[in-house]
Amino acid sequence: MLFIAYTSFRYSKARYMSTSAIYFCMQAALALPLMLSPVLFPWYLLPLVPLLALRPNIYLLTWLLLMPMTYEVLGNFLCCQQWQPALWPVVLLGVLYALTLLRLIYHGIKKTSKRNHIDNS
Repeated sequence: MLFIAYTSFRYSKARYMSTSAIYFCMQAALALPLMLSPVLFPWYLLPLVPLLALRPNIYLLTWLLLMPMTYEVLGNFLCCQQWQPALWPVVLLGVLYALTLLRLIYHGIKKTSKRNHIDNS
């Protein structure tokens, strides 16, 4: 948190484009281990909220908004004393992960082709 506060204090709005990459990298650094985790509770995503405020990201926002809906086990447990997760949250998160991965690949290819185009000019 101190690092986030330091970077946001140090860089002004005039340098938004350079800091945008820093915030995106911090989001990715925190989100990647969570994406690879076999168990993900909604409160595990709370460290990503300040980073979302610093650099809005539609994929991260969607992930944060959908995660509380995936913790639907508690209702069935209180009703019938049965702890059995449903399959739809896993499918929903899988689709979101796939879309995010495709977006990251597209962004990487676009950035690489732009860099190659600049080098060839």
